[in-house]
Amino acid sequence: MESKTLQRLGLAVLWAASLMLVAQRGHTQIPNTNPPTPIGAIISGNDVGFRYDGLIPGGVTGVWMVKVNGTWSTVTSSVGPRPLTAK
Repeated sequence: MESKTLQRLGLAVLWAASLMLVAQRGHTQIPNTNPPTPIGAIISGNDVGFRYDGLIPGGVTGVWMVKVNGTWSTVTSSVGPRPLTAK
């Protein structure tokens, strides 16, 4: 009786291992259809975009951009400390 149980267990282990092998092989055959975004590329809508500068663990680095008169310009905050000027 134990011999038959060991045979079934061995068969189940071989079957599971073959499924994992087929899944891994199939996964490596899928081509990457998304080309990498080049550094400095602007991912954008019509007038607002994001300049891609690179990857960091857990995210992307870059700068918000705005299109003014057909030219992309960096966004700066209008809130916060600014130098005092006399007019």
